[in-house]
Amino acid sequence: MACPKAVVPRGSQLWPAAVAALCLVVAGCAPEPGPGAWTRLRYLPHAVDGTRDGHRRGAHRIAVNDDGSRLLCHYLRGPVRLWDVGRAETLLEIPVVRHSPHVALTGRGRLVVAAHESGEVVVYSAATGTETQRFQAGQSGTQLLDASPILPWIVVHDGDNVLRVWDADSGSCTHEIGRGYRPVDYASLATDGSRLAGATAVRVRVWDLATGEDRAASATAAGPALSPDGRRLLVAHTEHTDPHPSGHDLWDVERLDRASNPAALRVAGYDRLRAPRWLADGRIVGFGNDGRAEIWQADEGLRHRKLPARSRAKVSAVGAGDRRLLTYDDVAGVARIWDIDSGREVATIATDWPSSLQAVAYSDDGSTIAFSSIYREVEVWRSVGAGSED
Repeated sequence: MACPKAVVPRGSQLWPAAVAALCLVVAGCAPEPGPGAWTRLRYLPHAVDGTRDGHRRGAHRIAVNDDGSRLLCHYLRGPVRLWDVGRAETLLEIPVVRHSPHVALTGRGRLVVAAHESGEVVVYSAATGTETQRFQAGQSGTQLLDASPILPWIVVHDGDNVLRVWDADSGSCTHEIGRGYRPVDYASLATDGSRLAGATAVRVRVWDLATGEDRAASATAAGPALSPDGRRLLVAHTEHTDPHPSGHDLWDVERLDRASNPAALRVAGYDRLRAPRWLADGRIVGFGNDGRAEIWQADEGLRHRKLPARSRAKVSAVGAGDRRLLTYDDVAGVARIWDIDSGREVATIATDWPSSLQAVAYSDDGSTIAFSSIYREVEVWRSVGAGSED
């Protein structure tokens, strides 16, 4: 229904009262914020280092738990902090010395794990910041290679090149994979816990965690990422002769064996994407050669959708139950939120971030988005109606 118009003549004695009443009516006719509306919740402060210069350190990596109530911030040359987002309180601060410990969220963001180089792993509750578990996960030189976002599992590698999968809830080792003559530099767990992939300097291997079966291919690759069901593998090639060094190949894990030719493993039809990531339903979202976001069906190697040119971004994130893609336009200073199924732009967030934006986190429930850089405070936004307190 249209809003009423003033019908009182300007010169009338009733004019001032009519204007005041009209203002109230117009305010009442203003549209309510839609489901795509966002509001800046707060800024989370820098970490100040302990040197004489007292430099402020921004967060170069961030991670948010499923409901957006906790944010894990990795500060440059500084500590790792777990924030209560609603109250802007630090629940946990873990000192980091010479890149140790490695810290991550796991188990749908319920747990914070800190893997020390000595082999000791300390587990904290993300709800309270209190220690819940402590165990020896390996020998000297232990590194945290992967932490499952769904299961409370972590993958560690120690100085003897042994890969171990640990349950952070119970502190028990669920799987141990025999040592090799080359260290595994990258690892990836399938989110259903079925398989584990690892990459060395010369080989990519995939282990079936139920049967112990080992498949491998000779290839110089990095950053393997298993599909949720463990049947497909994204790998980034590092060979200097590769015509698309920034792209990722998509491999069929079922074809892997020790004599595999990497070219024979590729899923036909799939174009290499930059910064690809798996969605929970087994699709892939990433960026094509022209910089635009694309969604692919991994099983068939078919492109499902290409988003408009304004989806080009150097920094992106997936959230809201893998139904939304966030891209950041560093020229316009605008974050855009896209519906992955329809390809429609459903919301924008006008930030004042420069092109130095380094990381963004988007909660699984769709309520919270955080932006970070080593040069700025962490900026937290909330979906209108999500609330500002836990």
